[in-house]
Amino acid sequence: MGAAETLHQEEGVLLATALVDHVAASAGLPALFIKGPGATMMGLRDQHVSADVDVLVRPEHLDRMVELMGARGWIERPSGTAPVRQYRHSKTLYHPQWNSDIDVHDRYPGMEAPPGRAFDTLWRDRQFLIMASRSVPVPSKPAAAIFQALHSLRAMDQPRHRREYSGLLHRVDASLHRDLVDLSVELQATAALKP
Repeated sequence: MGAAETLHQEEGVLLATALVDHVAASAGLPALFIKGPGATMMGLRDQHVSADVDVLVRPEHLDRMVELMGARGWIERPSGTAPVRQYRHSKTLYHPQWNSDIDVHDRYPGMEAPPGRAFDTLWRDRQFLIMASRSVPVPSKPAAAIFQALHSLRAMDQPRHRREYSGLLHRVDASLHRDLVDLSVELQATAALKP
């Protein structure tokens, strides 16, 4: 991928994030943007161009969010065509004229608290970052670190995930440790984070 293609991919992900936020907010659906550009902006991972947008919604809003995006031309990938489907925690959407996918999550693997309660906990502590000139809700820094760790730990057989996990360990300073522990207990993620 050349520099121009990378720039277009990065812009596409940021614009898709702003679009999803607009659609969700217009319908009154709380949506939290996890991983990706937010984690980079918080300094939790190296600069990395994301391939997709990851958004977390309350479980009862998953189908509505997919329907709302469908009205804008986004199509659900058939089951089994994306590795994420094996976890059954999200629906992957694509648009024939867009260069990035959207993963609409209703839960996140490794967080064993009931999905609605986990969402409420994450939403309670949210912060906002500017993406494509729009202020979008993202997890708190401790929650974003938990998402990054869970994402990497799921695929430690891949060099990229090992690098990202190692980098995360170096980026999380001691001031976050107590918050990370408390939040992982609240999200019931301690078992998955044990490594």
